[in-house]
Amino acid sequence: MKVIFAAVAVFLVSAMALSAHQMANAQQETTEEFIFANDFNFEKTLESCTPESGPQKNFISPNNPLITSQAILLMDNGQNDFEKLKSAFDFASKNIDYKVYGNWRYASEVLETKSGDCTDKSVLLVSMLEKYGIESYVITGKKVNDYSHAWVAAKIDNKWLQIDPTAGDLNFVYDCLADENCTYHNNYEIESVFNEREVLKCGN
Repeated sequence: MKVIFAAVAVFLVSAMALSAHQMANAQQETTEEFIFANDFNFEKTLESCTPESGPQKNFISPNNPLITSQAILLMDNGQNDFEKLKSAFDFASKNIDYKVYGNWRYASEVLETKSGDCTDKSVLLVSMLEKYGIESYVITGKKVNDYSHAWVAAKIDNKWLQIDPTAGDLNFVYDCLADENCTYHNNYEIESVFNEREVLKCGN
């Protein structure tokens, strides 16, 4: 009888573990499918933008030793690009407290203080993604009521994804492009994009 109970217990534990693993995989697939279903034509957005001079690109620092070390901890585990993006996103979202400093800050400063606003979080995230060869930009945009915000565009499997480390939800996307009329209250008109290589002015 004890042998039977032990066998049943082992079976139940194994089944629960398998079920949890399957649920985790299903959740990952659902997230990935949702994200890729909401890719946007960022190439078109970039075509509508023009180069401009500005200090923004200097604050993206993928080769800073602190950024390199953090990126290795998060992303150097044989992950695919989407998994790397998710690891970096989760860190910038959950480990950087929201705090407004009122000035441009280097990604290394954001990492050292573990705090920053939407631009700071985005600068840090882009720095980590670029370190691992994932092309990405910080996007700055303005709502119809003049509320400004910053988030990130990242290129995974030749698709551009919009992700917001301040919102804290990988599924949270913005679907307003620079050449579209923003009429919905939760959309932003893209004003500029930048990474360590360039600064581009978009829209009007």
